[in-house]
Amino acid sequence: MENLMGVQQVPLAPMYKGSTERERGEFMDEYLAYSRCVEVLNRGMGGTIFLMPLAACIDQKIVPRVCAHDFGKSFEEITENDWRDYFLSAREVQELDLDSAAKAMASLKMDTKIRDAESRVGRLLADFYDKLEQLDVAHLPEQEPKQSVKILTAAIRPSQLKATVERQLTREANKAY
Repeated sequence: MENLMGVQQVPLAPMYKGSTERERGEFMDEYLAYSRCVEVLNRGMGGTIFLMPLAACIDQKIVPRVCAHDFGKSFEEITENDWRDYFLSAREVQELDLDSAAKAMASLKMDTKIRDAESRVGRLLADFYDKLEQLDVAHLPEQEPKQSVKILTAAIRPSQLKATVERQLTREANKAY
């Protein structure tokens, strides 16, 4: 947020300086958060904060490379929709290697030092999603919900709690049939 004459906070648009698909996806996540912030401020304040176009959020040093190599067009020929599609394409779901994802997630464990149960579960979920991001498989819960439940269940500590959760999951699965 930026102070505008000491009166209003205006969100700053993110700047794309990357070159990889992952960096494009991260930029688009930042841009969508920025867009939501502008929308909420406009709705809540009744004012008008203009949304910075995607084309204006790209570092000038890399614009020629992106235009020439990724689009094969000049900057003037590329529309805002072209830019949107370019950045959103980095967020498309890739083929998922379940075995390697499960192996990498084996180190995920519930932090038993946290006393509050809700906080303990919250930390486990935050660690789970952080690890998904690191592995570039953030879409796992939507694409493979059962595998996600198995991974999270395996991470539950202490073992008595894990056994209780497994029994409850079995009961729930049996109710469905």
